[in-house]
Amino acid sequence: MWIMAGMVGAMMAGMALVGLTAVPPVDDEPDDLEDDGFGPEASGLMQRVGALIGDTYEDAGRSEGNARSDNLLTQLLDDTPDGSAPLPEAKSFDILVDDTPTQTGTAEDDILAGTAEDEVLEGFAGDDQINGYGGDDLVDGGGGQDELFGDTGNDTLLGGDDADQLHGQDGDDLLKGGAGDDALSGHLDADTLDGGAGDDSLQGGDGQDVLIGGEGDDALLGGMGDDTLDGGSGADVLFGGSGEDQLSGASDGTQDFLNGGSGADVIDFGTQDVISTGTGADLLTTMADTTGAEVMDFDTSEDTLVLLFDDSQDATPPILDLRPDGTDSEDLGVWINGEQVALLHGVSATEQADIRLVPQSQFVA
Repeated sequence: MWIMAGMVGAMMAGMALVGLTAVPPVDDEPDDLEDDGFGPEASGLMQRVGALIGDTYEDAGRSEGNARSDNLLTQLLDDTPDGSAPLPEAKSFDILVDDTPTQTGTAEDDILAGTAEDEVLEGFAGDDQINGYGGDDLVDGGGGQDELFGDTGNDTLLGGDDADQLHGQDGDDLLKGGAGDDALSGHLDADTLDGGAGDDSLQGGDGQDVLIGGEGDDALLGGMGDDTLDGGSGADVLFGGSGEDQLSGASDGTQDFLNGGSGADVIDFGTQDVISTGTGADLLTTMADTTGAEVMDFDTSEDTLVLLFDDSQDATPPILDLRPDGTDSEDLGVWINGEQVALLHGVSATEQADIRLVPQSQFVA
């Protein structure tokens, strides 16, 4: 009979480090094991095996805790080449027990499922499907084209490399696409979506969401709720949806398309951007040195355009001029110091438009 002896426990930093020593059998067969005490008590715990018993084993791997009452020592013995070879001289190994369960995939295409507890699920390489289910989970797809689900709880989903699909679902989730052309969906509650590099698609869903496109040509949809959308660099498309949203297109010379949707929105645009205010009393802001922007549906009865000039070196305001477009008298050109900042479609020179020139240091949205 195999007996585990010499157990020593040491608590530090919330972890228990347990040392065990294997004693060779006397009369019993090797496969006749006594319960080592790591059955139900080990459920939901992450167990790492350090140095293994015997020279036969090259790598310990992991035994991941779950609802089953697995016996770690039985698993190790079952992994012997012929299932019956006795272990050589007594050796010791360590088991590191942490209160956060961890599941890990392989280099293949894996399916991992969490529980109702807080867990770490790592897909590594391969095209993985991972569902955190309950608890506040960390779900890391790693390499490959992965599909990640947070389910309930405040989860963190990391797409990693390649083109991934991330679904936050219930809870206030953080979704980071990483490299590749990713699709991120927050679904419910207040989520933060960061596309990272690549041409990404971000949908906030319900709740007050924050959507960050990052590098690449991204598409951002706020959905319902008061959302914040930042396209980042690249030629982006931003649609606020319903609610009082804040939209920002980067001033990097690329052409962004910004649509506020319904509600009183704040839209910050840059050079060459195309803006649609949608319904509601919207506030449009841009720097006075912006050029070539177009506003497709400026409503003179409720919309406001604010032109910000840099007053850090010179507080003297630039010269603002409003003039009809040369090709269409129903369009109004907004000029600063002889340069056209924006063209307001459907606005004639006879209409009273709310256009303001404001020092940058004094502006509060």
